[in-house]
Amino acid sequence: MRLILISLGTLTITLLIGLIIRLWGLSLPYKKFEHPYFDYTKTITQPASIVVFNKEHFETTVASADKKQTYSYKIAGQIPTLIWLNIYMTSDRHLVSDYNFNLDAFTTWARDKKKFKGKFAHNYSLNELNEFYSELLSLESVIDAFPSSKFVFNILSNETDIHKEIVKFIDTKKLSDRILINSPIDIVIKAVKEQKPMWVYGTSISEATRVKSFSTLSLESAISVRGDVFIAPVSYLNRPLIDESLVTEMKRRKKYVFIGPVKNEDERKVAEELKPDGIIF
Repeated sequence: MRLILISLGTLTITLLIGLIIRLWGLSLPYKKFEHPYFDYTKTITQPASIVVFNKEHFETTVASADKKQTYSYKIAGQIPTLIWLNIYMTSDRHLVSDYNFNLDAFTTWARDKKKFKGKFAHNYSLNELNEFYSELLSLESVIDAFPSSKFVFNILSNETDIHKEIVKFIDTKKLSDRILINSPIDIVIKAVKEQKPMWVYGTSISEATRVKSFSTLSLESAISVRGDVFIAPVSYLNRPLIDESLVTEMKRRKKYVFIGPVKNEDERKVAEELKPDGIIF
């Protein structure tokens, strides 16, 4: 009997502490982050389409006169307002797009050629990557091809001081009003934000999953989220990730919500039902 009473008392205290933490989180005030990046909301309907820069959506052409690379969106007559751009850095500090470049296929090739240095792109120089795929696109060429678009820089490399290269590139090109910094790697976002706190940032997959974990305990209101835009896929490792409670919570905090990249039409329908601010596809 005494054991039962102790268990009930412990459970009651735990529930009370959880309720207090939840109410404390709900009482915190939030203010929307005003930034020129979000000016796109004045001209397009919600949710915004965030187009992944890949071969499915874009095709490349080379001007015969100056051999300059250009890119056209496959939906005729449209220039995307928002473009999701996956970025690698090479060992010799070149920033490149993953357009039509398959890292897994490259590492398989490198093993066959006895040139394997690891599974990450930043283990290889630009020349080494070009041996496998000679049409690797520089980040600069992609940015120059879309002078009026805004970008999500999704940084896939975790090389030493990559944040310095990203900051240098954005400052040199004067892109701070057109770039949202994102990465699946939490430390990359954090490192850039320490240098440039007034830029716009997304959320890493680890941060999104952390919030999801606490949401199962109804404690998502008390968990800090560093990003200005909450970015998460519909599912991660074959488990549902973003749901209505997370979208509601992020909007309560006056954050934007981008869902994706979505993998198929079923995921896109799920994303649309959640009414986010943007869908990445």
